[in-house]
Amino acid sequence: MLRQEWKKLFSNRILLVVTAAVIIIPAIYTTLFLGSMWDPYGNVGKLPVAVVNHDRPAVLDGRTLHIGKDLAEELKGNDSLDFCFPSEEDAEKGLETGRYYMVITIPEDFSENAAALTAPSPEKMVLQFKTNPGTNYIASKMGETAMKELKNSIREEVTRSYAQVMIDKAAEAADGVAQAVDGIQNLDTGASSLAGGIAEAGEGGEKLASGTAAADESMVSLSKGLSVLEEKTSGLPAAASALDEGAGALTDGAQSISQGLDTLSTGVSDLQEGADALSAGLNAVTGEGGAQSAQLRSGAAALRDALGAIISTMPTADSGPADITGDLSGLAAELSALQQQAAALSQGIDAYTAGADTAADAGLQLAAGVTQLQAGVDSLRSGMSDLNSGIISLRSGTSSLAESAPALTEGITQAAGGAEQIQQQGTLALRRGAADLDNGLGQLGEGAADLKNGTSLLASEAARISSETEIFSDGSREQREEIVDMFAAPLEIEEEQVTYVADNGHAMAPYMMSVGLWVGCIAFCLMYPLTSCPGKPGSGVKWWLSKASVLAVTAVLQAAVMLGALAFFDGFEPERAALTALTACTASVAFMSVMYFFTSLLGRVGSFLMLVFMVVQLAGSAGTYPLEISGSFVPYLHKWVPFTYTVTAFRSTISGGEDISGCLFFLLALTVVFTVLTVLEFRIRAARIGRGDRTLIGWLEAHGLA
Repeated sequence: MLRQEWKKLFSNRILLVVTAAVIIIPAIYTTLFLGSMWDPYGNVGKLPVAVVNHDRPAVLDGRTLHIGKDLAEELKGNDSLDFCFPSEEDAEKGLETGRYYMVITIPEDFSENAAALTAPSPEKMVLQFKTNPGTNYIASKMGETAMKELKNSIREEVTRSYAQVMIDKAAEAADGVAQAVDGIQNLDTGASSLAGGIAEAGEGGEKLASGTAAADESMVSLSKGLSVLEEKTSGLPAAASALDEGAGALTDGAQSISQGLDTLSTGVSDLQEGADALSAGLNAVTGEGGAQSAQLRSGAAALRDALGAIISTMPTADSGPADITGDLSGLAAELSALQQQAAALSQGIDAYTAGADTAADAGLQLAAGVTQLQAGVDSLRSGMSDLNSGIISLRSGTSSLAESAPALTEGITQAAGGAEQIQQQGTLALRRGAADLDNGLGQLGEGAADLKNGTSLLASEAARISSETEIFSDGSREQREEIVDMFAAPLEIEEEQVTYVADNGHAMAPYMMSVGLWVGCIAFCLMYPLTSCPGKPGSGVKWWLSKASVLAVTAVLQAAVMLGALAFFDGFEPERAALTALTACTASVAFMSVMYFFTSLLGRVGSFLMLVFMVVQLAGSAGTYPLEISGSFVPYLHKWVPFTYTVTAFRSTISGGEDISGCLFFLLALTVVFTVLTVLEFRIRAARIGRGDRTLIGWLEAHGLA
């Protein structure tokens, strides 16, 4: 039966042509389909995009910006898209008709907004672009992707301009930072001085506290002293009145002394006369006879009596002012001496005969003493005149004192009350304030220490910042350009690919190769007579083998032709070509085994079911989009469809990825399972035909379904 099957195939030219056509179906399917989308991302530069520029120049820190013009000039040499520069009206019409896939509009304020970096309310730059997905959705998405790259390019250019301005400003700021460092260092020095001054102020605060404490104690003592003074001066008005009365009595005494002095003056005159007479008498005594002695004794007695009278009429020493009483004491002493001399004279007269010569000398001395006494009396009278003036002043003062004593007493009372109030409200509060001041100075000292530490730290940090900003003021132009480049494009991406996929065609090939082989198997099973058998089949296994031999060869050939066509027409170059060919042949044989079973069992219904199952596999294999972003039902199908394993294996062999033994094992298991099922089916069918029973395929043929 195997030989007859192949002989029949080669003898039937139409069937042979059909078989050959079916063999190239996967090649046509994959080559044409993949060829149409082999490298679309590499040809994005052919997509026509219109650019309309309305931008007007602007000024940023003295530099003229015309970013819109620069962007248009840059796009003219940019091959990421086919940039065209029509009028705005032509661009709009071209977008509507599909002549342009995108219109990029640069607004009037594009550069103005770029220059608004230092404005109070800066505005972002807006680059407008319009697409028409209805003409071609993929093209519009590609254009959007290109716009993102263009956006990054514009951002980099604008950032470069900003960075240039900022670096220039930083160069100016660096000089300010250097000045700030000097100021901070001066501040640090001042903080040190402040700390020292606060320390001294703290010492002064302690002294002030102790001084106010002493002042408070002194005020307490003053208050007590004023209280005592108040008690002592309570009798001052009465004493002042008594003093005034005493001054009046003193005036009267002075008048008596003045009268006594008049009497004394008269007595002294008499004494002078007596002294003269005594002298004459003594002269006479020196004469002869005793009459002179008697007269002398009488004169001496009279002199003694006169002196006694004078002494008795003199005022006492304690009844006048101090200077007058002193003179009176001297005068009294002289009078006493004179009286003694007079007594001695009397005795001398008695001893007349023995001391006549001595008496004569005493007479002379008496005359001189009387002269001196007269001078003393004159001085005393002059002193009494001054005494009277002093007494008058004293009387006036005592009168004023008597009048002012009540006010003085009242003032002392008020002073005592004020002193107590000052002590309670003044010095006590001052004492407390001094204590608070001392505590505050202590806290201020701690704060000054913290300030000193802070300024020292600030000075060190400022010095560090100054050293770091020196590059802005002292750096070369090349260094500044490097800094600007760093600001504009601080990130560089280093990509490392674990596997390599050349283009979109190689990326889509695993998916489309699986679909092409599946479609080729469906087409062959539809076109080739899988269940035909001349006469009655003797053996179901031989019957199956005769058909399976053609299917297996066809499956391998369509896989080989498909890979050759892809390589020849589309430049297909997998990383592991041998494993790719093995996977394609294994997948094709597995798919053919599945098709063979369902088509031989159900005829056209089986082929229809396989067509529907292909759609299920397209959805469940995640051949285009990753499983994670596919539909929610996809994970439930993913592990149960053959496309999952063929796509995985093809991706691995094409890109040089992981081991594919698991996928090959699944395909071989699929082949074995459906081969066994098909063999059982042919054996059952051959047995029923041999018995003359109806078969399912016969019923389907009778109804036009096989």
